[in-house]
Amino acid sequence: MRGIGLMAAALAASLAGLAIAHEGHHDEAKETKAAAPTAAAATAQGEVVDMVCYLSEGEHGKDHAKCGDMCLLGGMPAGLLRADGSVLLLLENHDKPKAYKEVCKRAGQQISVTGKAVSRGGVNGFVVDEIKKS
Repeated sequence: MRGIGLMAAALAASLAGLAIAHEGHHDEAKETKAAAPTAAAATAQGEVVDMVCYLSEGEHGKDHAKCGDMCLLGGMPAGLLRADGSVLLLLENHDKPKAYKEVCKRAGQQISVTGKAVSRGGVNGFVVDEIKKS
């Protein structure tokens, strides 16, 4: 159990560093945007999971919803566990942050999101534009 706490603390510290590094990136990103992969509009469905508990312990579902909501609302990354067992890392759209914030209140629930599927360095993500409860 102690290892889980250390893992969560390390992930939180890493994410905090990413958030700080992320600030102000929009100006710098303009120069490299052409090199970014294009993403097509898409829809994805599945169960909202908090990535820390899901990846470290396999926790998900209605029994984990309360803990999942606390983790997500506390800033842990959200994921979408799909019917085929694959997981998408859900990402906030900087132009539509409200949709991602809604996702973070729905751990353990089945939802449908529209947005853009993205992939880089072997990580599959989904930029959330809109959410619908399934």
